[in-house]
Formats: sequence, C-alpha cells, structure tokens
Amino acid sequence: MPIDFPNSPAVNDLFTNDGRVWIWTGSVWRAYSQAVGNSSVTSAMIVDGTIVNADVASNAAVAYSKLSLSNTIVNADIASNAAINTTKITNWEDDQVVLSSQIFN
Repeated sequence: MPIDFPNSPAVNDLFTNDGRVWIWTGSVWRAYSQAVGNSSVTSAMIVDGTIVNADVASNAAVAYSKLSLSNTIVNADIASNAAINTTKITNWEDDQVVLSSQIFN
C-alpha cells in the first residue's frame, strides 16, 4: 500500500506511517532514525547473522569464545616467537625431535 505523505511539508518535518518515521529533506522524504543512547539497543533487537566484519570496530574486545574458529589454529595464527608447550601438540611424544626444516616448510 503506498504511503500518503503530507502535501507542502517544511524542511525537517517528520511524518510517521505504519511505525516508520520519515523526514522531509526539502526535495524528498527519507527514512529517519534518531540516535539512540547507550544501552538502548539490546542483542534481542539484532537479527542473528546481520552483524558483519565491517560492523565491528578494529579495537573491539571480542571474546575468543565468540569467534567462529571451528577449533582450528593455522600457521598464520601463531607468532614466530610463540613459546608453545609440547603438551599442547596432539600426538607429541617426549622423545620426538623436530627439525626447523620440518616446521618452516
């Protein structure tokens, strides 16, 4: 059903229709949203799967448990100076020797 906008609006006039607010720019009606205060948006208001990488600040403190890593770590995830305990390596036996040529292939 088409929206019946008011005739002869003034710039910045607001119009509400079916729960949506529109603002007159002087030439067109645009969807309008007001800034929300802190804690105004809750996770229940966000549709699952709609947050993408670009939405997350580079300095966001995202918990490791929230990342979809499929319980895998690849070579690029590990710093070259990482001190990894051999107890963290699957199928490691204490008498094994690993040559640097085997690691850095």
